[in-house]
Amino acid sequence: LTFAGDIHPYYLELLGEAGYKALPGGDTDANYYYETKDIDSVNAYFFFDEPDGKDYPGNLPPTASLAKFRRQNATDGLGSMALLMEDYARLIRYIAPDKGTFMIINQTYKPDNYFMYGKIPDIPAADIYPHTTGEDPYTIYQGLNAARLASMPRPTYSVPDFVQQSFSNRFWKRPGTTEEFDLRVLYSIAAGAKGLIWYVFDAVSYTHLR
Repeated sequence: LTFAGDIHPYYLELLGEAGYKALPGGDTDANYYYETKDIDSVNAYFFFDEPDGKDYPGNLPPTASLAKFRRQNATDGLGSMALLMEDYARLIRYIAPDKGTFMIINQTYKPDNYFMYGKIPDIPAADIYPHTTGEDPYTIYQGLNAARLASMPRPTYSVPDFVQQSFSNRFWKRPGTTEEFDLRVLYSIAAGAKGLIWYVFDAVSYTHLR
């Protein structure tokens, strides 16, 4: 079991004492990487979530303009965030060479997005979320298999869906069934996933669990 998110160094130490690993996220805060680089529980740094989603017209964050050779105030489409992601990964490897880098890739511009972003982190992960979109769960196998092939030889993780507390309908109008979750796991394994990640949401806040 691995915990992910913006985890304070104190809690990273506690996770290590309990035998857990973590995928903490520091984003652009270099101080966070310096503060945590020697903590044993840190397996890899979750430094960015879904950069390909930011490639889509009208969905670009302010940080996109920082990417090298990127035209200011222009939407370039697929790959507009790629060099910025390379910069992030390079800086993390410089600060913490003994730690891995981790990034989740969305479904925007698939399957080309997997070839664009799949080899930037040490551990790429593809999120599919068929329960949210109403797609056939078989898309987990299709998307993850494409991501694995594009990212080889890196180990690809699967983010097949997320779960939420039963009282919340923030994303799902009904809870997933045991059979639905089992099917998501089986499709992930069949596609060659080396890890599984489930996001846990409620109506107010969220945490990340693997």
